[in-house]
Amino acid sequence: MQRLNTLVGTILALALSACNISISPVNTGSLQSYRVDVATPAAQSRAWEVQLDVGSASTLIGVGGTGLLNGTVETNVADWKPLVIVNDHHVQVRQTEFNGIPPLNAQNDWHLKIGLGVPISLTVNAGAIKGEWEMGGLSLRSLDWKQGAADTTLRFSAPNPGGMGRMNVDAGASTLKLLGLANAGTNDLRINIGAGSLNMRFDGALTRNMTVTIEGGAAALTIDSGGNPIEVLTGQSLSAVTRGDWTQDADTYQSPEWVKGPQPKITVLTQLAASSLNLVNGR
Repeated sequence: MQRLNTLVGTILALALSACNISISPVNTGSLQSYRVDVATPAAQSRAWEVQLDVGSASTLIGVGGTGLLNGTVETNVADWKPLVIVNDHHVQVRQTEFNGIPPLNAQNDWHLKIGLGVPISLTVNAGAIKGEWEMGGLSLRSLDWKQGAADTTLRFSAPNPGGMGRMNVDAGASTLKLLGLANAGTNDLRINIGAGSLNMRFDGALTRNMTVTIEGGAAALTIDSGGNPIEVLTGQSLSAVTRGDWTQDADTYQSPEWVKGPQPKITVLTQLAASSLNLVNGR
């Protein structure tokens, strides 16, 4: 259940009042459950675009189930009734336009499963979300992820069968965990994060070289090699670095696995403001 923060609502109301912008109160009602059912396409050679515009919600997203996309959205705010739009190789699930101050007892729960076996380009636009997202085994061709203030875990517990061309993550003041990243199958991961914490674990089956670029503000960054070879180039002196068994040469750090010889490797480039860096290996 997503309980919207009292302080956020108060600040929003004061800010809008100061700008002479009228706002309409929104009332909660009884909890309503809305089905999301998109059938598996007959032809699966062409990638489908799947776009989830979540808004502010509690999320539990998994894989499998029946169809390309299925599950429920439960909310007690009528204005958050989800719209499911399906056209030529494109699926969008979004909530209707919401104007006003979110009620303090608002509830907005997304429980969905994304189907296996269909090539997918996935876009997620989320606000203040809290939840768990499982992407393991999906045939992802690209992933574009954007979230606001959030507490989110994104996990790849199984390899991506086809490999991914790009993965972009844009996070605000967030607590974000990215786990099983070697299984994601991307060779180009770009992350922009504001103040908050970012925990990256590169466990899984690494089948090709990966370049990771991390930019943003004052974030606490943890990088766990997960048993894979990683080199981190900071490009600047960070406020605090805990490196454990990693080796250091000026602003470059290498995990113990880096010296194992020819194999796919991971290179991480960081451009962060005053940040802390915690380096872990083999978890």
